[in-house]
Amino acid sequence: VMMTFTGYYVRKSKQQKLTETTGKRGDLDTRMSIAALSRWAVETTPLKVKPSELSKINTTLQFAAMAAGICQPLFGILTAVQLNYFCWLTAATTVSSSFTYIGGNAFT
Repeated sequence: VMMTFTGYYVRKSKQQKLTETTGKRGDLDTRMSIAALSRWAVETTPLKVKPSELSKINTTLQFAAMAAGICQPLFGILTAVQLNYFCWLTAATTVSSSFTYIGGNAFT
């Protein structure tokens, strides 16, 4: 949700700068205002998200935590305490990776 609002803000900022420099309103101005909160119009916007290294590590940790949670009763790879710490580590990287998108630097 935060990424959607940040992407919307960055897109509107870029459109406003374009309007100020060229004097023309962007053709997506009205459509983006209406569609931004109801659905994300991927096919009409050139805005793309570039994932950070922390986000890639976070995705790997999420898949590993899911696999460890599924395999733990079968194989006993991790104890319940170790699995709990691993899940907290994954949660911490999820929260910290979301902060890398707040400034809008990941949007191109």
